[in-house]
Amino acid sequence: MRYPLFCAALLFLLLPASALAETLFDFSLGVAEEYISNVNEAPSGEGEEDYATSLRPTASFLYEKSRLLLEADYSASFIYYALQNREDEAIHNLQAHGLLEAVEDFLFLDVTESVRQVNRDVTRGETVEGDTTERQVTQNTFAASPYTLIRLGQRGEAKTGYRFSKISYFDGEGEGRTEHQGFTDLTYEMTGRLTSLGGYSLTRSEADTRDYTRHLAYLGANYAYAEDSSAYFKAGPSIINYSDQEDSTTRFFWNAGLTHVMGSVTASLDTGLDYEDDPLADTPTVTKYAGLTVSKNFERSTAAVFTRVEDYDRDVAPENTVSSADADTGRHYVVGVRGTHQLSERWSANADARWDLQDRDVNDVTRWYTGVGLNYEIGHGFTAGTWYRLKLVSGDREEDKYNVNRVGVQLTKHF
Repeated sequence: MRYPLFCAALLFLLLPASALAETLFDFSLGVAEEYISNVNEAPSGEGEEDYATSLRPTASFLYEKSRLLLEADYSASFIYYALQNREDEAIHNLQAHGLLEAVEDFLFLDVTESVRQVNRDVTRGETVEGDTTERQVTQNTFAASPYTLIRLGQRGEAKTGYRFSKISYFDGEGEGRTEHQGFTDLTYEMTGRLTSLGGYSLTRSEADTRDYTRHLAYLGANYAYAEDSSAYFKAGPSIINYSDQEDSTTRFFWNAGLTHVMGSVTASLDTGLDYEDDPLADTPTVTKYAGLTVSKNFERSTAAVFTRVEDYDRDVAPENTVSSADADTGRHYVVGVRGTHQLSERWSANADARWDLQDRDVNDVTRWYTGVGLNYEIGHGFTAGTWYRLKLVSGDREEDKYNVNRVGVQLTKHF
């Protein structure tokens, strides 16, 4: 969605007045000033500093009644650089969802849209909150899915439908693609705790330079073994036919996870194989991943440790890669900690640290992130905050050796 504010306004116009009266809407507006020591992440000795002034609106919207659900979370940063060592920016983030029950308990329409920052190089993994947008692009994903739900006796259910999705990038900075998918997902409640799963999907993916067709079938189960604790898995063959390849590529697909709650401690584990869109290439990146997060809630604090390993591969070599090094395959390792503490009724603090290794065939890059923040509730809807963030980068190439210091303050009004 290239114009999120326009679509949000259109949504308000389409809703009747009676619906608006029952709508939940939150809005805040922040003004921030930040010093950045290396605004373009240039190699050591070549970096330029700048002062960034930001206008940061946020909005959340929820409407739920009868057969219609509408929800959205939007935030933006409009950034002006005082020394003009970097071009001014407008960064949008959106998560929107709509669900319409067209025919009661039978026919549904599910629509989602997201706008977010992603790394140009997919082997860097997810973007880090608070990082600069250097080497990032804005990805827009829209999906619409009409589907039916059919009861299979007292315990079974079949979900069958079609899904249209389109991935694009702002200002044409990525390949993008359109997908058409037909799917069937089956569930059967074997006991009060155990549910069996099964399904099949056929996906046709189209891009400017290369198309492909994917067949995916799976079997699995979901087991709720304790209160708030459960485990699940799905597994099966995934077969892809690329438009310019005679032979198909077969991989073993899986998606599994576990959530275990022990009082104030929660452990979450997930692993699987996924096909990720690559902004720089006309073929998807095959990602095998495994992650673990352990968090604990204290009376006035929260703490979490996390780790993740991602292995990147391709079925076929891309033809339109912007840079062979940037589209390289390899592994990505992450280890980190984060925490918050309520110092008093008005004061709160947060801190985090993260080690990030990009292990690639061409070159390795290590990144260290650390940050601390302090917030104060002024009253009357006003909040003040300050932060410091440090990013240290080292690698085999000179361009991958630099550091960035960031110090900022922000004043926010919640309406």
